[in-house]
Amino acid sequence: MAELGMAEVERLLTEWGRWCWAGLGCMYARNPLDGGGSSSPQPDISDEDALRIDRILAQLLVSDALTGRLMVDHYKHELGYRHLADQHRISYGKVVTLISHGKGFVLGAWANLSEVA
Repeated sequence: MAELGMAEVERLLTEWGRWCWAGLGCMYARNPLDGGGSSSPQPDISDEDALRIDRILAQLLVSDALTGRLMVDHYKHELGYRHLADQHRISYGKVVTLISHGKGFVLGAWANLSEVA
């Protein structure tokens, strides 16, 4: 899976969140307080792709902690944008912008990892 578009990035992020809650992973972007295992639908993502997303989000958490946290909270914990805005005490518009930037980060990092592989 070398070339991605934003729709595929969105799908991978959503499936990564399900993968985490199914207890299958979340090694790097994991919060030690998080539990695992849920009744969510089974993830439609390979372990390899999920681990790749996990590593990319871990990089994002290091380089831009707020954007990384928003991405994890939205895709893993399924928190909506308004909830994220309230939780992080930022505007709804800022959440939209940062999530968009986060998806762009994932897209770029995925392309870079694909070139290396």
